[in-house]
Amino acid sequence: MTLIIIGVIVVVIALVVIAMYNGLVRLNQQAEEAWSDITVQLKRRVDLIPNLVNTVKGYASHEKTVFEDVTKARASVVNAQGVADTAKADEQKRGDRRQNGEPAEPRIVFAVHFQKERPLRCSQRSLADGKFISP
Repeated sequence: MTLIIIGVIVVVIALVVIAMYNGLVRLNQQAEEAWSDITVQLKRRVDLIPNLVNTVKGYASHEKTVFEDVTKARASVVNAQGVADTAKADEQKRGDRRQNGEPAEPRIVFAVHFQKERPLRCSQRSLADGKFISP
């Protein structure tokens, strides 16, 4: 009878050890997977940064031309003699922007340029949220 009790205790201890080992292996796999996901996100972010830099450069050059055009248009409006010349200069200013394909609202141009960079924001957000870290 004692031999049976000792055997049952040994089997129970063996099962507990096996369950603990399996749990540790599972946690180790989850940790490796999380690190792998973080590495992928970091590489993706690094790959997207040059696109962001090019977009900012493009938008900066666009801003420069818009600023120059607005400055010239304002100067022509200020230097206009009389109501007719002022109205003509103002209409020319508005027409120049529309001919260049620019929307009336500069923020729209900004939004369009930076919509392309949504993947970078998604990568940043998923890294910042700690999605890869188990509680």
